[in-house]
Amino acid sequence: MEIKKEGYLMEFEHIFSPIKIGKITVPNRVVHVPTDISSANADGSVNDRVIAYHEEIAKGGCGFIITGASTPDRETGRPTVTCLSVDADYYIPGLHLLAKSVQKHGAKFCIQIQHPGRQAAYPKKGLISCSDMVADIPGSAGHEVVYAGSKAKGKDIRGMTVEEVYDLIEKFAEAAWRVKEAGCDAVELHAAHGYMIAQFMSTYTNKRNDRFGGTLRNRLRFPLEIVKRIQFKCGPDFPIGIRYSGEEWMPGSRTLDESIEVAKIFEKAGVAFLDISAGIFEAAGPTMDPMYYKEGWNTYTAEAIKKEVKVPVITSHSLRNPKYCDRIIAEGKTDMIGLSRQLIADPYWANKAKAGKTKEIRKCISCLIGCWKESLYIHREMRCAINPAIGDERFLNLQPAKTSMKVAIVGGGIAGMEAARIATLRGHKVTIFEKDDELGGILRTCCMVPPKLKMEMVYGLDKGTDQEPGSGSKTKHSSHN
Repeated sequence: MEIKKEGYLMEFEHIFSPIKIGKITVPNRVVHVPTDISSANADGSVNDRVIAYHEEIAKGGCGFIITGASTPDRETGRPTVTCLSVDADYYIPGLHLLAKSVQKHGAKFCIQIQHPGRQAAYPKKGLISCSDMVADIPGSAGHEVVYAGSKAKGKDIRGMTVEEVYDLIEKFAEAAWRVKEAGCDAVELHAAHGYMIAQFMSTYTNKRNDRFGGTLRNRLRFPLEIVKRIQFKCGPDFPIGIRYSGEEWMPGSRTLDESIEVAKIFEKAGVAFLDISAGIFEAAGPTMDPMYYKEGWNTYTAEAIKKEVKVPVITSHSLRNPKYCDRIIAEGKTDMIGLSRQLIADPYWANKAKAGKTKEIRKCISCLIGCWKESLYIHREMRCAINPAIGDERFLNLQPAKTSMKVAIVGGGIAGMEAARIATLRGHKVTIFEKDDELGGILRTCCMVPPKLKMEMVYGLDKGTDQEPGSGSKTKHSSHN
């Protein structure tokens, strides 16, 4: 159905309908789910690059923007070496500038707070978690660094004392207070992917035998105490969201049945929205979903949880097409659409969909190169194979050439097409000369990947099954390490 509204061709009425989160009204259902762009200053303060990234997505029409992985304690855990910090009051002015840069374009702004625990990229040693362990998590930004003359031994992780746990609870709450003071609309707690809160929540990582371990209620005590302290410091009307994995995809880890119970408990505690992700870094596939994962493969977890709660539920993972996204909202499978790498590839996804220009959307190809391997994994600034402006903001302000010229480009591969694109944007008339009958060069080989790969070959899943994440199967999985 196509509807005319506000001067736009509204083919996707469900995506672009408003929704309330607590007492705030979000203008549409498009969410920039938390993305650590690894671009803050060395001390964790906001800079122009962080502002430019988030403001561009706000300009692009996204209704709810959540930053990624802001640490409440730099000394004991930074998820990346250049993540945002919210552990001191002197960060508030910069966070305020960041919030205003987003809000002035009509979007609501939320900062995610995350302590990585065992998965900290910094410090390299002396890491803390809920329990003692030796961690081997090669897919994580906090992986063990193995030097040329050494061997991998795993990272020794120390279990926190009860006093340290309560101290960290207070640091989370103080960080949330700073988020509110900065003028943000909401705060989110990162409880997915095996980071600190997830470490307490999951039987896979939590081996404690005190008040913070064992039963589900005890394992949830850590996040519930954080929520309670945030409510005390920020008031009951300041929206708190929690991002957690619907399924963790490891033997002995949390499954969907328990995640549904977790959702009910969080809602009762006053959590304003639930952001449903997937995986733990021992099973990196469901956490990072490479290019052969099906669109929306994780939506079944949000759908099951949404049936049991009244607060808004966000689904994410490999969402690309507006038509698909609108349909899963219409079918009641989710309340909001979470995009991360897709908005890195094209910050204007929402506006293009709203205007009916879906063919102009630059689709993420899930290559995981610039946004993960060359960024978070090896501590460089984020890049994108599809969107070069992410790596160099000069692309955002291209000026027309003083003289328009006819430009010939020999070779229609990746470099040739990008050169043609930039030259065209600057007003030149471009002709590409390519010996083959199709453009794309080596990029075309990505389309030759077999449509179905045995998961056990890539991520070490149990032999004898070709069940993929997202099917709703209760198939158990083994580590890929």
